[in-house]
Amino acid sequence: MHELVMVLKMSAVTALYILLIVSVWLWTRNKTISKVKKVLIGIIFGLSSVLSTHYGISYEGMIINVRDLGPLSAGLFFSPISGIIAGLIGGIERYIAGTYFGVGEYTRIACSVSTCLAGFVAWGMNKRVFKGKKPSPVFAFFMGAVMEVFHMYVVFITHRGDLKMAFLVVKTCAVPMIFFSGLGLAIAAAILERLCGERRNPFVRKNPEFVPVSETFQRWLFAVTFVVLVSAFVFSFYLLTGSEYQDAINKIEYTTDNIKASLLDGDLNITPDNDVAYDYIILADGYINNGTHRGMTVGAEEAMELKNFAGTTVRYEYLGQKSMIRVLQMDEKHILVTSLTNDQIYWYRDAMAYETGLSSILLFTVIYVLIAFLVN
Repeated sequence: MHELVMVLKMSAVTALYILLIVSVWLWTRNKTISKVKKVLIGIIFGLSSVLSTHYGISYEGMIINVRDLGPLSAGLFFSPISGIIAGLIGGIERYIAGTYFGVGEYTRIACSVSTCLAGFVAWGMNKRVFKGKKPSPVFAFFMGAVMEVFHMYVVFITHRGDLKMAFLVVKTCAVPMIFFSGLGLAIAAAILERLCGERRNPFVRKNPEFVPVSETFQRWLFAVTFVVLVSAFVFSFYLLTGSEYQDAINKIEYTTDNIKASLLDGDLNITPDNDVAYDYIILADGYINNGTHRGMTVGAEEAMELKNFAGTTVRYEYLGQKSMIRVLQMDEKHILVTSLTNDQIYWYRDAMAYETGLSSILLFTVIYVLIAFLVN
């Protein structure tokens, strides 16, 4: 339900951006955009970025938005100068709001850099790649999505000392921000194509005799680069999974031995120096009378099931969470259960997967755009 509310709110905000783009286009339609209008358009879309900062959507304790749509829209659909102005307004205000007013302070650097850069990226793409023409919906989606990929990647590289929190931010915000930024630009581009009478059917296959060599080369470049990057990602993910699994086994076995020794010495207030949780369970009724989850119960039946794992480390759904557990029978009445949830075991692997995926997309984009530009 919470996800549905977020999607509806993000859809509404994206629709407002699209309405703004179409309205400004109708205002400037069939007219030469003067320097004054270029500045005014930059200010309009810069203010839209500012509003996105202060009226973002709350989701999973984070604030998500489509702030970068402002400078991208101004620079790609109207004037490169307008994009730069909008990016500077939105980016500088974002930094001031985060530094002095506590608005999204944790990500203020990543957000402000991304928004400022969005204006310059739109300027470069408009001038060098699209040659002043409006991008197609496919390219527009690609531009919006990649800009947010860069945004998320900067969150990682500016918080190397707090990687777990950076991962939480990126995991929560990445998908909705990337998707809706790309979708907003793509829909706006499609509407402007229709209003200009330039709509092309992307599903109509061209005659191979009339397909430029550069276009064929770009398609093959896209396919080969994509396969190489995905293969590298899958291989590194597989290696990290094995490494994290083995580290978790070593950690839980080491911690279990230490906790057992402490309990036998009469120490009932143990605080493990890592993420491992421990529970001292009464076999008769499954009541946890000491440990991380003191006061909870697993039930007599499950307590006896856990007893069957005594002396082993296994994967088990413990207290409603998929976990790795190690069980020791302390005496005839008690068992000791230590546990690590899957999120605790694999958070670093998942963080590296996100970071590697984001950096691979950025690398692919740079290579593809540069080579396509040179080929053209």
